Amino acid sequence: MLPTPKEIKNCENPTYDLDRLEIFSEQDALASMIPAGLYSEFANSFLVVCSRAAMDAEALPCYIHYARYRRPSDAIGTAIYERDGQRSVAKFARTPEARAHLRAMEENGRILAELYGKEHVVASHLQSPDVLICEYAEGESFASLCLRAIQERGLDGFLDCVNFFAAYIVRGQEQTVPTKLGIRTPGRRYDADLTFENVILKDGNFKIIDYEFLAQERCQLYAILHMLMVFRDRHEAEWKAMGLDEDMTFFQQAYQMSKADWAAFCDDEKAFIMNLSDFLLKKYQRKRQRGAV
Repeated sequence: MLPTPKEIKNCENPTYDLDRLEIFSEQDALASMIPAGLYSEFANSFLVVCSRAAMDAEALPCYIHYARYRRPSDAIGTAIYERDGQRSVAKFARTPEARAHLRAMEENGRILAELYGKEHVVASHLQSPDVLICEYAEGESFASLCLRAIQERGLDGFLDCVNFFAAYIVRGQEQTVPTKLGIRTPGRRYDADLTFENVILKDGNFKIIDYEFLAQERCQLYAILHMLMVFRDRHEAEWKAMGLDEDMTFFQQAYQMSKADWAAFCDDEKAFIMNLSDFLLKKYQRKRQRGAV
């Protein structure tokens, strides 16, 4: 099925190795090809599905994704397989160096299951050095709930979601709410993937579906600010519609943060991004130049 002109208009064409020079609108050009019946003549995308360690010869992949910007040590992909109506998730190493990352993910799952309870964390196990099999969680993402709340009640609805997330989900790792980022909890590890998108809701229960990275000794406020920043970057239109700025001034004031507190958080975010990929660091630096972080 061909895309619609509207879908073409809304898509982006990112590059991950260097900055992109745009001398004309590819979206407009592609959109004009559809009514002219020329789209298939110019579209040059191909899907090739292969695996060194197939999860099941009879299971069909219904979703495959990997990020090209990651460094070799973190270069993994995600595939969702379906067989007889049942789905499973496979995380696969794209480089030999990434096998250690899969082993760490399996251990992260055990750590978080102890903190939250097994019913709140998707189970995972290594099928081979190259493949980590994870439980497939069905339901609505917390991000979807937030977007509905914003549509219905604006900022007030979003704040209710944030407060619920802090009280019932983030709190699973720490029972008190510190007001300063300088607070550290020795030996404690924070799930850096604990974002709205990575929490699935169903039947009054929640499940954490991703836990690639556990950051050391982070306080609860760090976790809240991190997931707010991720939501801001992924849903810019809704963020701006609520009257919120890119510096998250509203939340800095709400959590009584000083300039030093905010700078400490930004430095921690930068360090995490630097460890993940050069591309993300460049993206962070461009935002910093615009005053976004």
